[in-house]
Amino acid sequence: MKFQRIGDWKNVPLILERQLKRVEEAIVFNFLVIGENCVIHARDNGEYKDQTGNLRNSIGYVIAYNGEILEWGFKYSSGISNKGEFLAKYKINEMLAGDTGYSLIIVAGMSYARDVENRGKNVLSGTEGYLKKEVRAKMKRILSKAGLK
Repeated sequence: MKFQRIGDWKNVPLILERQLKRVEEAIVFNFLVIGENCVIHARDNGEYKDQTGNLRNSIGYVIAYNGEILEWGFKYSSGISNKGEFLAKYKINEMLAGDTGYSLIIVAGMSYARDVENRGKNVLSGTEGYLKKEVRAKMKRILSKAGLK
């Protein structure tokens, strides 16, 4: 049996590159959805008394790839007015140093957030399990749709 080439094999790298781009876009989109939902989850499930609203409003997220920030989200009522201020306040670049692949970071920007957690009050710790579950489910779905179980 003789095999015959059909189609233009020169286009294969372009086709693969397009598919890879679609997967990457799906990852970022799903991380945006997960990030927003984690912020909502953390704000709704915080086990601390809200005196000023500053701690709840300081919760935000960053999506990065290989340490480079792609997207970020926070509530403007947190008193932060621009991306540079947000990144500096939350020390995001320090957290991303040396990271490879995609990262989704959920942060509470108030300096006393850790103290509240250390007193046994949930600020972000309760959102960690939710985040892991959501990321696993979304990534499984993305990879399955791409045919990469």
